[in-house]
Amino acid sequence: MERRISMSKKELSRLEIMTKVHEKRLTILQASEYLGLSERQVKRLSKRLKTEGPAGLVSKKAGRQSNHQMPRGLKELTLGLIKDNFLLKNLTVK
Repeated sequence: MERRISMSKKELSRLEIMTKVHEKRLTILQASEYLGLSERQVKRLSKRLKTEGPAGLVSKKAGRQSNHQMPRGLKELTLGLIKDNFLLKNLTVK
């Protein structure tokens, strides 16, 4: 049974270019220039495409939370402090 793979436009274009590399219609150097990656990274992508198929080119971070995300509740706490300390002072000064 086949499973579905969701790919972004960027990943689809990578797949097209890497397929051309495997068909020997592009060199690794040319592919690295098209993709804006180093030759070493293109070799890694090529190896993952061979072993995992198109799913190997999909980002492993897809669907996960960002490393730079604020802790839960911090945004609400911050907005509450701003409202309490700054908005009330501005209202009483007038």
